[in-house]
Amino acid sequence: EIWGEKVSVAGGKTQNERGSIAGSVITMLDAFKMFQSLGISPSEISKMASLNPARLLGIEQTHGSIKVGKRADLVAIDENGNIKLVLIGGKKI
Repeated sequence: EIWGEKVSVAGGKTQNERGSIAGSVITMLDAFKMFQSLGISPSEISKMASLNPARLLGIEQTHGSIKVGKRADLVAIDENGNIKLVLIGGKKI
């Protein structure tokens, strides 16, 4: 249920009870790889995936980029898009 509406996920898509598209099921990692395949730089993709959403949510003072005093949630991936390191609150997971 999203915002009081029943939503189902099947066949790689989400839809509400009326059959309308109700969101996306793409993972952040798959989205990163897709943008990379379009020639967008990892730096720009990282902003799109973290800083821009943090700004939209009004939490850019604590989230969305790597700076002293920020939360230190991050995922490091290699050139092939494989996850190499995950930090949440600065702690290795």
